[in-house]
Amino acid sequence: MRKTKFFLKNMIFVLLGVYGLKLNAQSGWKGFSNISEKAEKKESSRWTLSEWMQQKDNNRLMDLWLSLNSPSPFEFFIQGNYITYQSQNMISNQATSYNSSSYGLAAFASFVGLEAQSENNTAEKYSDVLGMLQLRLLGHSVQGTRLILQYGSHTKNYTDGRAINYSQTFGSADLNLYLNKQIGLQGLYRNYSPVQVSLLGEVTGLRSEAGLFLDFKAVRVFGNWYKENEYQNLNGVKSEFKKEGYVTGLRIFF
Repeated sequence: MRKTKFFLKNMIFVLLGVYGLKLNAQSGWKGFSNISEKAEKKESSRWTLSEWMQQKDNNRLMDLWLSLNSPSPFEFFIQGNYITYQSQNMISNQATSYNSSSYGLAAFASFVGLEAQSENNTAEKYSDVLGMLQLRLLGHSVQGTRLILQYGSHTKNYTDGRAINYSQTFGSADLNLYLNKQIGLQGLYRNYSPVQVSLLGEVTGLRSEAGLFLDFKAVRVFGNWYKENEYQNLNGVKSEFKKEGYVTGLRIFF
């Protein structure tokens, strides 16, 4: 009987010891697990030199992609115009119909551009050359809704035997307004500064244009109504000459 009680007592102590070891093991494993999770969090947020180098390479590739896929800041266009108009001396009120043609080209770097235009009018026997500096105040591109201010020089040479050649400066505003993705309105207002010309006296003038254009990708077809007034003052005698008609043309953007 004593042996049985002793055996049972020893078994109870053994079971309690095993259970205590199990509890200690579980507690120790839980503590170890917490330490491991904490270490993993530190490792995931750790900054390394290799990651910095990789991010730098990724940024370089991104910059290259943006440079290849961003619109170019450089824009160019060429154009040809066909002009039909009536020229009228406002004193004699005599009007005559004429045809002519002109050409132009322009280059822009961001919002600043240069443009040249040339007209060789064989009907009225004179040539016109315009060169201008342009500043885009509104809009993201030349082929878009925009407002451009222009300042330049206009040179006119008569080839009818009279020695009349002169140059005058001008300022103008050129507006394009898209109604949808392909169709838009355009307008221009130009003021020619006074200049003294032999045989003509003081010469000044105004030009207005308004019309419609249609874009096919990089090609534009347009038609404008225009009016140009030239005023002359020779020794107090004032004269006015008016041109009014239409300009149709083709412009190609690059």
